[in-house]
Amino acid sequence: MTLFDINGNIDTLLVVSQKNRRYFTGFDSTFGYLVLTKERRIFLTDYRYFEMAQDIKSDFELTAVGRYDLEDLLKKTLKDVGAVNIGFEDTELTVSEYSALKEMLDGFNLVPVGKDLAEMKKYKTAYELECIATAQKITDAAFSDVLAHIKEGMTEKELSVILQCCLLENGGEKNSFDPIVSFGENTSKPHAHPTDRALSFGDNILMDFGCVYKGYCSDMTRTVFFGNPNEKIADIYSIVLKAQTAALGGMKSGMKACEVDALARSVFSQNGVEDKFTHALGHGVGIDIHEIPSMHPKNDTVLKENMVVTVEPGLYFPGLGGVRIEDLTVIKQDGVNNLTTSDKNIIIIR
Repeated sequence: MTLFDINGNIDTLLVVSQKNRRYFTGFDSTFGYLVLTKERRIFLTDYRYFEMAQDIKSDFELTAVGRYDLEDLLKKTLKDVGAVNIGFEDTELTVSEYSALKEMLDGFNLVPVGKDLAEMKKYKTAYELECIATAQKITDAAFSDVLAHIKEGMTEKELSVILQCCLLENGGEKNSFDPIVSFGENTSKPHAHPTDRALSFGDNILMDFGCVYKGYCSDMTRTVFFGNPNEKIADIYSIVLKAQTAALGGMKSGMKACEVDALARSVFSQNGVEDKFTHALGHGVGIDIHEIPSMHPKNDTVLKENMVVTVEPGLYFPGLGGVRIEDLTVIKQDGVNNLTTSDKNIIIIR
């Protein structure tokens, strides 16, 4: 399905964001324009990228000029293709960027298509699924490697650096997001930033991380223990794992996102800890680390085959700590294909 099938009100799509240039061309660049019609696919860039851009998909017409001549080339190209109603990425532009674009393209009708692009990107092609699966294999390998580096007295920052090196050493291009690495009481903060907090025996360690492979993201979380676990945290771990198992075992194509969220949330409710689950069960993943659908209690989006979503229940107790377990999955007709292979039984590092 193309964007022109989703939105019949445009005759041309103008892509200005880095991530969507990568999505359509497979080429990563910080500057340039894509002009897409039903008949033509044109990539306009400057001389800094021209040589590297020779490798983009062969069905693109490639033109390069000096950086400060690119706007004039864009306007000429839009006239050449007969553009009238131009779709633009309203969800990717600041107010000032939109104002500049509107002024530059005076005389053309700009149509917002950000939500339509997100809708199109929900459904992954075989190539995209292969890239995401490879990214997750790299991430699983990095998790296995990083466990050997954990030692008493190291800081959250130090472990974060080692984890990122493991991702690169196993084939990742870069992080898909800044890793979350936290110890002990800091694990109660779902999106904690690594600090100078040092690791002690008895601490739990939460690591949420991923990499990019050929432009596509991975995402996983594991909570492990340094020395014998705190009994309360170990009990929390057991409940979180049960919640994730319930969600993974029940989700399939045709279910609503909120229904999958409810599978995990019911386990927490049965154990009297639902109020400690403070975020959605998961989110879409692709060329962006956060895509639609978001699996939260108010989202009635129907899950369909070849959507890629995380399943990441967690419980967080301020002053004590928290646990999150996250897998990356592909929705299938009768269940899910779980791309994450790392062990989810309690791991104790001694």
